[in-house]
Amino acid sequence: MQHLVIVCGFVAAVAGWNQLVGMFVLTGIMAAFLFAWGDFILDRNILLDQNEQQTIFLVVTNYGLTDDSIVFQNTADGYLALERNMSCDGGVCSSEE
Repeated sequence: MQHLVIVCGFVAAVAGWNQLVGMFVLTGIMAAFLFAWGDFILDRNILLDQNEQQTIFLVVTNYGLTDDSIVFQNTADGYLALERNMSCDGGVCSSEE
């Protein structure tokens, strides 16, 4: 979290110093963000510690959701993040409806 505050403070300081340079810095940060997350697809069959983007996405969305729709399940290989109406048994995930 402190890294995010430092980067935002840097961008704000640069934008306060020179708006044109600040916009270029902000544009570069947004381009890097889109390049890194542009091909992301959520796959709930991948364990949490095997894909950093998926882990970050699930942690951020889990903090943002108020209805507890994501459930973390411990398996023999590690932890999986599932929707509330899903279960995994032996590595095969299915929906319980």
